[in-house]
Amino acid sequence: MVDSARFTRKMRAMETEVHDKLTRAIERWADRVVAEMRAMLALSYPAVAAKVDIAWTWGQAPAGSITVGQVGRNEFDQMVVTVYAKAKSGSGISAAWFEFGTAPRVQKKTGRPTGRISGASFFFGTYRSNRRRILSGLRSTLRRAVRNINAL
Repeated sequence: MVDSARFTRKMRAMETEVHDKLTRAIERWADRVVAEMRAMLALSYPAVAAKVDIAWTWGQAPAGSITVGQVGRNEFDQMVVTVYAKAKSGSGISAAWFEFGTAPRVQKKTGRPTGRISGASFFFGTYRSNRRRILSGLRSTLRRAVRNINAL
């Protein structure tokens, strides 16, 4: 037979413990991925790295930014993390130009070619290379938190 008081205590502990541990783990992984994305952009385009803001946020990304994706997509999820890249205001560039590249460009008035930007996947490539490691780390964090609660 199940001891209902003990079971209730464990379930209450699980709500807070698991949420706290997962929140800290998600923040650590988001910081790591953002730091790696910044480093990749600085290697590919050193002059542009200071003009592009790469960060993460709980909830929605700012307007005009490109995003990797969100963890927790439906309205019932409480933990929604968004990693994004956005050109700083007044810089006159777009972060997407350097992620995906551009077609050959010309000046509107003169028709003079201004070149093209070759894409260097600093954003999605970094996310894709870390995705499995992130999911594995979050699963192990979840398992450890549940094990600690079961030990009560």
